Amino acid sequence: MKRKLETNPVIEYNLIQKKFCPDLFKQFSETSSLRDQSYILYNNRVMLETVYYKGIAGLSSVRAMTYEFNSGQVTGNILEFLGEERSEFLPHGVTVNEYLDRLDSNQIQGIQQSLVYDLIRRRTFDEA
Repeated sequence: MKRKLETNPVIEYNLIQKKFCPDLFKQFSETSSLRDQSYILYNNRVMLETVYYKGIAGLSSVRAMTYEFNSGQVTGNILEFLGEERSEFLPHGVTVNEYLDRLDSNQIQGIQQSLVYDLIRRRTFDEA
């Protein structure tokens, strides 16, 4: 018996992500940052998950992300997906770009590699 699909596509996507890549957000939080700790408003997980949801939304630039995500209900919904306390704003595009510039790309490659290996080990898509 097939389950009923969620009417909100982002919630459906979150369910799929939790099924196939349950440790993704945990891995985001385990990344290290070279940012000055006294100036940090957003932790690593929030920074990377914001970029993650930017990709899901099909936004091609961080400027578009800043405009779309920092508007009323969208901010609240994304923070709810992130499991964070309510806030008025998500990270600004400039903040995200500076964060990504300082982030060691090997950390992101490690997350990608871990996800792919996990999917292969579990033989997730053998019947596809």
